[in-house]
Formats: sequence, C-alpha cells, structure tokens
Amino acid sequence: MKSSLTKTSKFSKVLKITEAITVLGIIVSIVSLTIQIRQNTKAVQAASYQDVASGMSGFMSTLAQNADLAEIYLIGCRDPSALPERDRVRFEMLLGSLFAECDMAVDLQSRRMIDDKMMMPYTKYFSTIMQSPGVAEWWKNSQGFFSNDMGGFINNLPSP
Repeated sequence: MKSSLTKTSKFSKVLKITEAITVLGIIVSIVSLTIQIRQNTKAVQAASYQDVASGMSGFMSTLAQNADLAEIYLIGCRDPSALPERDRVRFEMLLGSLFAECDMAVDLQSRRMIDDKMMMPYTKYFSTIMQSPGVAEWWKNSQGFFSNDMGGFINNLPSP
C-alpha cells in the first residue's frame, strides 16, 4: 500500500511540474505574440505614414513641375469662374485628388493608423486653403463625395 501511495505522490508531483511548464510556455507564447503584434503595428503605421506623405508630396510636386496647373490652381483658389471651362474642370480634379488623399489620411487617423503629428501637414495646409473662396465653394458643392469623417475634419479645422 505504501509503494502505491509513493507512486501516486510522485505522479502527482510530475503532473504539477508538467502543468507549471505548460503554463510557463503559454505565458512565453503570449509575451512573444504581444511583441510581434506591437512590431507589426509600428510597421503598418510607418507604411501608412509613408502613403499619407506620398499623397501630399505628389500633389505639391505636380504643381511645382507644371506651371500651367499651378496657374490654374492659383486662379481657381481665388475665383474659379475666372477659369475657362476646361481649366475649371482641371482645377476641380486637382482639388478632388487632394481632398481624396486627405480623406484617406483622415480615415487612417480615425483607425489610429496615423497620429496627430502625422496628420499635421494636412491640418495646416487645409486650414490655409479652406480660406480661399474657390476652395471653399468647391468643398460646399463636393463634400457629399467624401466621408463624414472628412466633413468633420474640414468643419473643425483651426484658423490658419
């Protein structure tokens, strides 16, 4: 009887050790998974920021490299009715492209893929251009094509 008890207590000790090792393995796995998720989140945020920065710099680059478009943009910002019809369409397409890029950035920010610091160039630029009569008029007529979050972003811009 005594040897049966000893075997049971040894088995019980082995079982407890095995359970402890299993729990330790689970904890190590959870910690490892947490680290991997954080690293992946940082990589996705960096890629999202790159997309946002590329969109804004692409718009600026287009205007800097094409004097005709830059002139259309400047005139359109002041008074779109001063543009001939084909140039007014180009102005509207430029704004549509810029606002679509911003809408994407606003969406990324609302999903916490980019932070306020990454959003700052859009906030500053849009605070300024929304003061332009042509841009304000275009937004009034076109805001229905954009997300509600974009509308909130535009309506809550700080003064330049």
